[in-house]
Amino acid sequence: MSLFEICVIVLLAAFLAVLLRKHQPEQALSMGMLVGALVVGVVLWQVKDIFNLLDTWLKAAQLPQIYLQVLFKGVGVCLLTQLTADTCRDAGEHALAAKTEFAGKCFLLLLALPLFEQLLSMITALIRGEGVSS
Repeated sequence: MSLFEICVIVLLAAFLAVLLRKHQPEQALSMGMLVGALVVGVVLWQVKDIFNLLDTWLKAAQLPQIYLQVLFKGVGVCLLTQLTADTCRDAGEHALAAKTEFAGKCFLLLLALPLFEQLLSMITALIRGEGVSS
């Protein structure tokens, strides 16, 4: 599915949601969530080749696997957080959207802790005059 097709589907869904919102707001919200999930699924299916390429590059560079794991998980956390927050805003729940974004930021920090630990270890080794290993 091309970007043009995705945009047409989203615009049609938005138009229908505006029409439905007057008389059946629950169905308008449901349709928005369904189309949003469809778009995310299609996009993730399309970008899987990018993730495979990144995996190949990281293996060729002989970097530790943790970098790739943190990258992929981080992208997933960001996408899921943004989709959830936007859906909350569509439903008029701005406070829940803000809390969702806060939770996503906290999970990104937790996800990056192993990288911070490695960085601290490297800095400590450099200060002590030891060799740095990755």
